[in-house]
Amino acid sequence: MKRILGIIGIFLLLATTGPNLSNSFAGDWSWFQKRRNFGDSWKERIAKAKQQREDDRSEDDDSSDEDGPVEEPPVDQPPVDQPPVEEPPVEEPPVEEPPVVTDVDGDGFDGLAFGGADCNDDDAAVNPTASEVPYNGVDENCNGMVDDDDLDQDGFVQAQDCNDSDGAINPAAAEIPGNNIDENCNGMADDLVVVPDPDSDGDGVIDTADACPATAAGEAVDAQGCSDSQRDADGDGVSDALDQCPATPAGVAVDGSGCEVLPPDSDADGVADAADSCPDTPAGQSVNTNGCSAYQLDSDGDGVSDAIDLCAGTPAGVEVDGEGCTVVPPDSDNDGVIDANDACANTPSGQNVDASGCAQSQLDSDNDGVNNAQDQCPGTAAGAQVDATGCEIPVVQPPPHNLNAPMETLCASCHGYEASPGYSRMHSLHSYSCSTCHNF
Repeated sequence: MKRILGIIGIFLLLATTGPNLSNSFAGDWSWFQKRRNFGDSWKERIAKAKQQREDDRSEDDDSSDEDGPVEEPPVDQPPVDQPPVEEPPVEEPPVEEPPVVTDVDGDGFDGLAFGGADCNDDDAAVNPTASEVPYNGVDENCNGMVDDDDLDQDGFVQAQDCNDSDGAINPAAAEIPGNNIDENCNGMADDLVVVPDPDSDGDGVIDTADACPATAAGEAVDAQGCSDSQRDADGDGVSDALDQCPATPAGVAVDGSGCEVLPPDSDADGVADAADSCPDTPAGQSVNTNGCSAYQLDSDGDGVSDAIDLCAGTPAGVEVDGEGCTVVPPDSDNDGVIDANDACANTPSGQNVDASGCAQSQLDSDNDGVNNAQDQCPGTAAGAQVDATGCEIPVVQPPPHNLNAPMETLCASCHGYEASPGYSRMHSLHSYSCSTCHNF
């Protein structure tokens, strides 16, 4: 109403100040009506109207530059004695704020944003007094937990609890004997108390299956119960965690880091002393698997190394020279039998000899004093008298003796005998002894 009275006052003022001023303000009023903003005070609206008028004039000036000069209509000035027109103040109506709604879903609980306990103020089914709906993944009772997977509140969710409606049944519950109920959720109504298998080192692998029963606390283990500090894949006595040379061959000596310890090799020929048959091989000489060079080997055992032996394979016991070749022993009579084996050292040249180096001219097989070459009667009995041809000389027996004959007669009758001086003995002309005459 105050706005309407203000506008009527302006019209009355224009009617009393003359037609020129009325025309001038009439144009302004028409412009003002189009741009009024009743949200501003009357002073602000007049200031905005004047500013808008200046802007419109500037736009008219810009358009007149294009179409040629435009004469502006004369502006009638108000009489000097006329007081300035002041519009009465216009009071703005108070702005009423809408009421704040703190319980949007109308379930009787303010939302969390307004200090309430409703964890979802857009859903009336969710509030602190709501019942939890099983297994839907929603926190209906606003307790801060989606606890619908543990309805019996025994600390085990439905996926672990074989009976989620009974807090006495869960994987940690003690089995009660004789009731045929699976309290510990092991899949069996095992009423008998089951004693767990011992696990001495507490590594999660029972002792009967634990290949490393003394695992240190806190170390991760494999299915056999062994940690890296206990595992020894190559069996060298150094754990895999410390072994810098894995896959060491079996039986090889290693150091503390699991790497092979090379055995001593005094002559540095590449063959360890324990396997070196020739431990003093000179530097630079090639050796065989036994650590021997050709200068150290003597394959035929003749005392001359293979490196300089010109006669390899010399039979054992044969004397050799410095080049490993057989030394021919002396044969003084050149009969083909060396002196050391020659039983007849002075065999005449050209005669055949036996293995003992003796020719037939040097042999006397029947030991009758005549050599085989001249002996015409070989095999003469031992002790028999032989002639120059090796034949035995026959023995002539004396005739029967007459013991009653005089000695002279007896002695004379010994044919072929001669009496010794004094006829005391008779001697055979063939050197056979004759008994004394008085013995006949």
